[in-house]
Amino acid sequence: VWMTATDAFVDRLDAESLHAVLLNALHPRLTSIGVDHDDAAVRAFEYCAGLGHRRIGLIDRRQDPFDPATPGICQRGYENAVAHTGYALVAEYERLAEPSASAGAAAIDALLELAETPTAVVVASDAQAIGVLEAARATGRRVPEDLSVVGYNDTPVTRDLGVTTMHVPLRELGRVATESLLELLAEPATSPRARNLPTELMVRRTCAPPSVR
Repeated sequence: VWMTATDAFVDRLDAESLHAVLLNALHPRLTSIGVDHDDAAVRAFEYCAGLGHRRIGLIDRRQDPFDPATPGICQRGYENAVAHTGYALVAEYERLAEPSASAGAAAIDALLELAETPTAVVVASDAQAIGVLEAARATGRRVPEDLSVVGYNDTPVTRDLGVTTMHVPLRELGRVATESLLELLAEPATSPRARNLPTELMVRRTCAPPSVR
């Protein structure tokens, strides 16, 4: 199940003696398999910081696209990384956007209108990252010379474009979720557990040291 599970939903599963495994969602009564978004955001931020960037923005997406009250998937990791590196947390550098190219473009346009613009941006989906690249080109900014970009997911299009991104192990998510569901079917009394799979930083061509510090 790839959705937010409410108590009512879980009650219905119990009433019908159905088993389920959540993907990228949490509920204390269900086993869940997800991605370590916190660690991914930290690693993406620290990679940019390691290149010498001091003004690093975040274009995030909500944990649940159907619930506007949920925070961004990378917010906690990003803010932890800011604190760990000793940088000042600049609220204007954090943007929440829909996971689409047009939303990514609008978000980076807003960031580039600031008095002190980010020299690097961590983006919470590859779709948004494509929009960031298009918007940067439209404003005459070069990637990575003027703006470094780290995407998220590692989709085929970003691989073709040479986008530095966080690889999300989708096949592994499916495999582990299937194995977990089979375990539940064999042993229905198995206690619920949450497991997060790691991401991998794929370094390509959209990041470089800042030209202006």
